[in-house]
Amino acid sequence: MSPELRAVGDIISFDLLAKGLHLLQEGQLENALLVAEQLSELGWEKLHHGNWKDVPPVWRRLYGWAAFVKSSCHCLQGDPLSAVKAIDLALMMAGPSVDCKDQFNALLDWAQNKLREESSSFSSTTSSTSCLY
Repeated sequence: MSPELRAVGDIISFDLLAKGLHLLQEGQLENALLVAEQLSELGWEKLHHGNWKDVPPVWRRLYGWAAFVKSSCHCLQGDPLSAVKAIDLALMMAGPSVDCKDQFNALLDWAQNKLREESSSFSSTTSSTSCLY
């Protein structure tokens, strides 16, 4: 992605993405999430500047990778709904340019399992208590 970002004059975004991925690997989730939010905002602006068809695909890919960092942080923080929201938006906004679909699928599998667990524990708790209506 670096040569593509260089071509549109924005190598700083690539460096920021690399930093976000590094922070994620190091377990510095709050900092990684901040970087991902910044990249998402930048990507959002680029995706909404002009006609969709004229936006260089590199901005869609950058938005997708920022969402990967963001959703990974949410998963590691135990927040499956926020992870799903980030992935859903990335798939809509980045479209076919997303090149981390396999990673998104793995995160979605985790989120789905986590939500099932939470749903099971919630239903077993609510079924054992009486309703006061």
